[in-house]
Amino acid sequence: MHLYYNAHDKSDLTKLGELLTFESSFRIADDKSDSPEPDRLKRQVNFIFRTINGINAVTGMIFLLSGLIIFFEYRKVEADFGASAFVVVSFVFGLCGMTLFIFSALGFLMTVRSLQQMLLYAIGGSLVFTAMVFACATRIPSTEVLLRNVASEMMTSLYLTKKSDPIHRTKWTYVQKSLHCCGVLNFWDWCDPKNITHEQQGNERTCAVPESCFPDNSTDRDATAIQEKIDFLRPIFVRGCYSLQMEVLHLNISLYRSFGYLMIILVGFATSFAIFLTMVFHR
Repeated sequence: MHLYYNAHDKSDLTKLGELLTFESSFRIADDKSDSPEPDRLKRQVNFIFRTINGINAVTGMIFLLSGLIIFFEYRKVEADFGASAFVVVSFVFGLCGMTLFIFSALGFLMTVRSLQQMLLYAIGGSLVFTAMVFACATRIPSTEVLLRNVASEMMTSLYLTKKSDPIHRTKWTYVQKSLHCCGVLNFWDWCDPKNITHEQQGNERTCAVPESCFPDNSTDRDATAIQEKIDFLRPIFVRGCYSLQMEVLHLNISLYRSFGYLMIILVGFATSFAIFLTMVFHR
């Protein structure tokens, strides 16, 4: 009897052990099926990280090319007033675009599996972010500074044009024809004493208003029409170039400043994402 019960107990214990082993293995299998695989998750996150850097690299290349185009466009003799400020702005714009492209291209080649690479990316992104903020804050002029610089530049250029400077005369011709304006404030800027002549008969005053102050279809360019009361129907550009030029410059400056802030946001987002991945996968 003792041998029988002993054998019976052993068989029960064996069956119980097999049952527990089966249940535990079944639960482990269920847990594995419910939770995502770490390798698969890292591959997905790495794909997202590379996609972000790929988009930023393409954006940086576009901004770099745009900065180069603006730089060479505003270096022309016929460029608008305020071109000196835009040469600096376009240089900063292109430099930020090149920095964004290089930084994002290096990030595209990195992987989230490497702690060292992610730390270098996060540190580099912080430095690039700080440099871009400093460049946009200090090198892109404010509206007040632009007002003073353009006003001084236009008055100096007008004086040199009256001295028969060919370069500044070409600039005024381009600006007045393109903006449909005349003079700094109005056409009377061309009528100072140095530009007044007297006809041999009648001593009638004549203003040296350039032909670029008149529409192309205008045939009335005599001085008497200019000296009379001007209304908006006369064939002469009534508005001065200063206000119109400032409208164009203010619009362009605001546009370039917005693009600069966009590059800063892209760098900041990519850097923050890299710091987040470092904290999650390498803690």
